[in-house]
Order: sequence, then C-alpha cells, then structure tokens
Amino acid sequence: MIKLTLTILLLPTLLLAQSKDRTQEPGYAESQSKSSTELLTTFTHPTSEVRGVWFARDDMEGFSRDQLLQKLDALHHANFNTIMLDSWFQGYVPYAGSAFVPQYPKFASQPDDLLSFLIKESHARGLRVELWPSYGFYGYFTKDRTKDPSKGALLDAHPDLIAVDSDGNNFLHRTVGDFYSLCPSNPKSHQLLAQLYAEQVQRYPVQGLCLDRIRYPEENFCFCNYCKTHFKQDTGLDLKPFPAGSREAKTFLDWRRQQTAKAVATIRAAVLKVRPDLTLTAYVLNPMDMDTKAQGWDLWMKQGLLDAISVSMYGPDPEPTISRALQLLDNHPEKLICALNAELPAPNYTSNIQRARNHHTLGQYTWYTAPVLKSLDALENGPYSQPATSPLKSTSPDSP
Repeated sequence: MIKLTLTILLLPTLLLAQSKDRTQEPGYAESQSKSSTELLTTFTHPTSEVRGVWFARDDMEGFSRDQLLQKLDALHHANFNTIMLDSWFQGYVPYAGSAFVPQYPKFASQPDDLLSFLIKESHARGLRVELWPSYGFYGYFTKDRTKDPSKGALLDAHPDLIAVDSDGNNFLHRTVGDFYSLCPSNPKSHQLLAQLYAEQVQRYPVQGLCLDRIRYPEENFCFCNYCKTHFKQDTGLDLKPFPAGSREAKTFLDWRRQQTAKAVATIRAAVLKVRPDLTLTAYVLNPMDMDTKAQGWDLWMKQGLLDAISVSMYGPDPEPTISRALQLLDNHPEKLICALNAELPAPNYTSNIQRARNHHTLGQYTWYTAPVLKSLDALENGPYSQPATSPLKSTSPDSP
C-alpha cells in the first residue's frame, strides 16, 4: 500500500515534467506491426532476472535534482534492478574534462557531475548501474547541416573516418535532422570509441557497459576510401553497389559483419583492461533487421565478446523475435535480454514481459524511463510486483 501511494503521488509531477520535444533518433525502434496475440495477465515472479531501464538524455535534461531523485525512487519502487545511463549522445558526453569530446552544452551549468550524482543515488537505492553510450559510431547530430559546419569533435579531428554512402553522401538525413557516423570498418574508429568508453568506465564506478549502434548507418554504407581499399584487399572485388541478393552483395554484407565484430573486440579489450570486473552487454537490432545495417551480433556472441545481448523487440508481439534470436544464440536463453518498449499500451508491455519469461530468458531491458513512469501501476501490480536480483555481476568500487 505504501508503494502504491508513493507511485500515485509521484506520477503527476514526473509526467508533467517530461520533455515535450524529444528528438527521436534513428535506430531506437523498428516498425511496429499489429498483433492479435492474446495479452497475458497472469505473471510468474522469478527471484533472479535482469530488469533494466534506459535513462536517456531526455530523461536527464531540464530536470532538477529533486525530480531526478523522484524518477529513481519510482524505478526502485517498481522493482527495477538496473539503470542504463546515457553517456555519449549527439557528439557530446554529459561530463566535463573528456580527453576526446566536449561536454553537452546544456549540462555545463549543472552544479556538479550529473552522472556521478545519478550513479551515487542509484547505488543508494540498490540499483545496478551501466553506462550506455547510445550513439555508438554516430559522431554528431545537427538539426540542419547546411547551417552547421561541424561534424562533431571526433570527425572534425579525424575527417578521414567519416562514413560515406553509395551515392557519396557523408551524412544520414532524417526528418529531425542530419547524422554523421564514423566508418564502422576502420580500426581507427574502433580505437576512438574504445578509448572514449574506457575513459568513462574508468571514471565512474559502474557495474556494466551497454553498447549501442555498433553498426552501419544504413544498408548502403560504407563506401569511404578505407572500405574501398580494404574490401578489395580482402575479397578481390571492387567495392560498388551490388544487385540485391547477388553473391557480391552477400560478400559485402559478410565483410561488414566481420568489421562490427572487430569493433566489439577492440572495445572489449580496452574497457576490460581498465575495469576487468565489468559486465558487457549491447542493444542490437532484431534478427529480421540486423543485416540491413550489417550488425553481426550473432558473431559477437559466438566469439564470447559479450556477457549477454539485448535484442530489440519493441513491437506488440515479441514471440517471432525471441524464437529467431534464440536460434542465433544456439538456444541459450540465458544469453538473451529482451529489449521491450514501454511506449506500447501498458497491457501490451506487461504481457511482453511475461512472454519473455516464458522462454526463460535472462530478463528485460525497457525503452525508456519516461514512458515507464506511465506504466508504474501496471508493473507494480503485475510482472514487477515482487523484487528480483540481477544475475549479472554487480560489484564496483563503491556499489552497495
């Protein structure tokens, strides 16, 4: 009763404070098809499972310290056990003093280090913390590239690393604006991200690192000079647009899949060198979409590069994705975290939690804090009515 009363008191304040102009960046959610699958309303209650929630830039920006504490209290009382804090976005990091990129300008006026504050308060509430560098290979976002000469600190310093599509464009255009990406094939790009991530996990006493956007921007990337030279060296083929379904197109896909595996291996080596106690996970596209961006996460898992993989299943029915993901994981459900979507109606979202449990997966990551706050009652009176500990490692220099 105390928990329910607290939720009711907190919810109006938190919902009214949500950002009204959240930038929906590409890659967060695949298209959502309707489903006639029956909604599940009876829930099991495992005592050990991952219950993570992404705490995005938009969940941090524009909120007072008291409002942020209210969010953490709400997540704690809803029996989440893991929080993933956005640590690399739009070409910036949340903190000052990075050796690689500038601090996000809107966080520069914060009275203290925002991530340190959130990590300390999360730990005080028994929440496991992972850093989540959400942009991955994406190096910069601008609402209008014609009015902004920058391509972000990384690409301004290393213009040879910019990803190029088959038409020669070095940006990805979306309705919200333009995105620039490092070339996912180039080992120098791998090293830059690895150094940035190592800086972060060495700086902050977190328990894990959740990778994101370790992939190509779109199917027709990358045709930069590095890719042209090295694809030719490795395969004997000249790099050019290949007919869909052709042998050459498959060779190009396989080559790019190998490059993303090399990137994850480089990042893993760098972060574990400074923090060997860390857990490594990654958010990835579902098996039906992964090849469109050459995200070879099945290779990453076969090579033992991650502790678990969080596969996107944001639509109303996760069953097809779970089944195909388990096939790619050689039927090891303990390696699969189901990435679910709280932007769905609450009955669909909570039903999908149980569907994930029915396959004995490791647990769930939920996109993202703001819509979770609208589903607190459904969670606390349904699948998260009982607490659960995370099966992932939870030690860190100052964790409880």
